Amino acid sequence: MVQRPVASEFAPTALVFPGGRVDEADADPAWDRLAGVDDAAAEAILAGAAPPGPPARAFLVAAAREAFEEARVLLTTGAALDGEWATGAQLQVQRGEEAFARVLDAAGLRLDLTAVVYISRWITPEGLPRRYDTAFFAAAMPPGQEPAAAPGEIEDLMWLTPEDALGRQAAGAVMLPPTTTTLRALAGYDTVAGALEGLRLSRNLKPILPRLVQAGGNVAPQLVVDMPAADEETPA
Repeated sequence: MVQRPVASEFAPTALVFPGGRVDEADADPAWDRLAGVDDAAAEAILAGAAPPGPPARAFLVAAAREAFEEARVLLTTGAALDGEWATGAQLQVQRGEEAFARVLDAAGLRLDLTAVVYISRWITPEGLPRRYDTAFFAAAMPPGQEPAAAPGEIEDLMWLTPEDALGRQAAGAVMLPPTTTTLRALAGYDTVAGALEGLRLSRNLKPILPRLVQAGGNVAPQLVVDMPAADEETPA
């Protein structure tokens, strides 16, 4: 997990999973050679339930790019990454000095997105000044890599069990509902392989749309997030 900086416009100080937005370059034709999946395979991974807009493969590429940019985790196969190369490449991508595809191609590397699992889709509540329609993915950590936080973009980076992460939330750490819900789902598994298979089989890819409701009455009114019931139809 990574901790967002205090100065972040969205969810400052929150503990989150690495992530971000889909960029135009995530749909570049270069990914025909570099992504490890074609358009049909990407559509199958997203089960026809991706947020609208970008093509399915662009979501997978964006997930891989953000994991590398924020946490220096590269979803690839083969030999262990050279640490010096990984540090320099992460900075290039983070600062926008070089496109992710060009960085990989120059190093002779290819993504392996075949085992990425699409696990949920969340839409931020109506009434917020900024809203996000977000796909959540899970993948195994590739061997032979050492994660590192993006300087200036990520406050901290940590490996935690789901139970430990939820314990931090209970102790006061800031977490958003998609994060805590995903952690609770992960806590039911003992192995990475079991989690990936279990999440794939048990997922419900209908968009989850929490609501903002007023609580506390007239004395101390406040807005709280109301989560939809498990069997409730959620509007997109």
